[in-house]
Amino acid sequence: MLSQYILHDIIGKGGYSTIYKCTDHIGIRYACKMLPKHKNKRERVSQEIHLMKTMKSSSKVVRFIDALEDDDNYYIIQEWCRGGSVEEYIKSYSQYGVNTVASIVRGVSRSLYHLHENNIIHRDIKSGNVLLGDKSDDADVKLGDLGISIMSKLELVEVDNLVATPWFMAPENLSSKYHKKSDIWSLGVLTYQLLSGKLPFNDKKNITNPSIALIWRSILNDEPNFSSKRWETIDTDAIDFIKLCLNKDYEKRPTPVECLNHPFLTKTDCNDRFKGQQLNYKPFEYTENIDMNAVTLDMYYKL
Repeated sequence: MLSQYILHDIIGKGGYSTIYKCTDHIGIRYACKMLPKHKNKRERVSQEIHLMKTMKSSSKVVRFIDALEDDDNYYIIQEWCRGGSVEEYIKSYSQYGVNTVASIVRGVSRSLYHLHENNIIHRDIKSGNVLLGDKSDDADVKLGDLGISIMSKLELVEVDNLVATPWFMAPENLSSKYHKKSDIWSLGVLTYQLLSGKLPFNDKKNITNPSIALIWRSILNDEPNFSSKRWETIDTDAIDFIKLCLNKDYEKRPTPVECLNHPFLTKTDCNDRFKGQQLNYKPFEYTENIDMNAVTLDMYYKL
């Protein structure tokens, strides 16, 4: 079934899939998401394909190209985002500051606007799913991986299973409920992480081998900490933005449009991405930085 495509290097890997560079029969380059059938139910893969087709006209969501299968795997051919993930993109530049984070968050907010307008909840906003269209300093920010996304016109959706990245889950998710603004909570976690190199909710006594139950307890009971030295030079608009996104009452969180109208995101644009105030650390710089690497861990829970 893959006779019209040639797989090349692996460019990404998760718990349920592997992403390859690929080319078609005339050499056009794409990305291929390979999903082993023993790990992925047909209905879940079909849902991902349906959602990608729904979003095909959006420039802010990774574009669907084709879908195939053989005896062992499903394959989703999609747009190749040459800038890679946020982690790969940031490493290409020596400058990294508040404007860099604002530019990335602004792009994700626009992606969420498009998804939410189509009644799609992403459910897995994290750095590994934020991609850059190319390697330029003003590259488009896009959202990828709709593998656990859901489409519903209901305001609050109840699910039987949680497939999630625990650190980014919203309080209502722990009761098996999802709202569009659950994505806004995850956006707040991502913003906090990119600005400080830390996760706001965690098993603080055992970061290297955390208890999922203690991460969830932290989400329910703790408030984000802005008292460390890393926050001393970060402006109050950024902190206010995070606090709004991390409101434990989902109804009080901003919409994507309200996020885009917040001063943290309006006072710069993509041309300022690597200008202005620099942060005194660089995310993803050290492999032992568990607070940055933790986002790659996908967990499956049946409640």
